[in-house]
Amino acid sequence: PQIGGRALEAEECVLVSLREDFPSGPRTDEDALIHLALIPEITDFGSAWEPGHLVRWHAVRIPDWRPPVLGAVGSLPEAERTLRETLRQATEALVSLDVARWSGTATAVSAGLAGFSALAAALPDAVGPQRARLFTEAARLRFIIDGGTADDGAAINLWQSDQRMAALRHVDRAARHAMSAACWSVSANR
Repeated sequence: PQIGGRALEAEECVLVSLREDFPSGPRTDEDALIHLALIPEITDFGSAWEPGHLVRWHAVRIPDWRPPVLGAVGSLPEAERTLRETLRQATEALVSLDVARWSGTATAVSAGLAGFSALAAALPDAVGPQRARLFTEAARLRFIIDGGTADDGAAINLWQSDQRMAALRHVDRAARHAMSAACWSVSANR
């Protein structure tokens, strides 16, 4: 079935694989897996002062999605290398532009970083130390970038501002990819 259009319209979907139970009991082989795309349909209701959202999930049976996603996510070491290289490139770009400054958001970001020490402990037991470290590091970077994009830093013209934002978006993309790789590695090993 064609889910691409519906998922694009919703701007999101959840891919899941479930083990099908048979009258003779659950089977453990790959043939017993059902692969689904869960696509949300969101309906707004209420007023501007008390808005609400009703979410209906539509399940569509799809072919096995895991190999294409694994190919897109890549391995944990690869994601870690990419994140470090991207961070190095962004740092060099920001230093050369001389726009690597923050205004008043630095204090709020510094205060918020304290909460990330508890993130690794809150992760499930199935997450090993390497995955937890990469996930936490990537989440911390995304938090810092969110604070860094609150203003233009020390940019004095539109070009510098654009280059600064591009460097930060590049790091954010690599951090999201690293978080996905850490999560995928956990689900793939189950």
